[in-house]
Amino acid sequence: QFMALLAYRLKQELNLEPLVVFANDGPPPNVPTLSEEGYRMLCEDVLGFYRLFQPDTVSQYEKMGGAGNRAAEALIQKWSRGLRLFEEHARRAAVRAPYHKFDCDLHV
Repeated sequence: QFMALLAYRLKQELNLEPLVVFANDGPPPNVPTLSEEGYRMLCEDVLGFYRLFQPDTVSQYEKMGGAGNRAAEALIQKWSRGLRLFEEHARRAAVRAPYHKFDCDLHV
C-alpha cells in the first residue's frame, strides 16, 4: 500500500512514474536478519539451518529426492545463497552505510 501511495504522489507532484519496483520484505539494509549463531549455521550447515529456519523448504527438498538430486540441491542453494548475500550485505552496511542520501524527500 505504501508503494502505491508513493507512486501516486510522485505522479501527482513530479509527473514521475516508476517503470519497475523491487520490494524487499525484510529489515532495513543495515540490520542483520540472523544472530551470529544463525549466520554461522547458514554458512556451515545449510540443511540444519533450514530445518530450523524454514522447515517447509527442507520438506520440499526431501520430497524432490534430497542429497544428490540436482533439482533439490538447486532449491537449497537458491534459498541459502540469497539469504547469505542479503545477510552479508547487512553486516557490511552496519559497519559502513553504502548509501547516498540525496537532499530531497526521495531517497535512493
